Amino acid sequence: MPGLNQRSFETAVNKIYILDSEGILDLNDVTYHQILGRFVDVNGLADSWMIGAGKDEQSILLVYNSGEWNEQEWPGPLSKETIDLENITLPEDLYKQNSEIIRKTLEAANASYSDLSLKEGIYTISIQNTNNIAELKFKADSGEMI
Repeated sequence: MPGLNQRSFETAVNKIYILDSEGILDLNDVTYHQILGRFVDVNGLADSWMIGAGKDEQSILLVYNSGEWNEQEWPGPLSKETIDLENITLPEDLYKQNSEIIRKTLEAANASYSDLSLKEGIYTISIQNTNNIAELKFKADSGEMI
């Protein structure tokens, strides 16, 4: 059920760095290509975070759910552009910076949550109701609406 395990992307990334430093996950030579947040609330906190990554010339999916990371196979090709996790607007900051338009779009759709993706330098917030999907797009580096 959405809303029970909401966590920030910053918390998730800090956890993945800890697991890497402890040797639990090996992130040497890993490149990040796509970020997905599921059931993201108005504060930019998500039930789960997923990162499409490249490792040893293979595509992998890093999934953060219920406070834990695990690695799975990525089901398709990754975008060519990489993401520098240190030089993007964090999702929680993106939602704070653009809170008015996000709240209005959620209210218009009678929704409490959105999905978030970051690919090729663009954040896309998708808000779905029974009739349609509204999308908001933002620059990943500045959080500025496109």
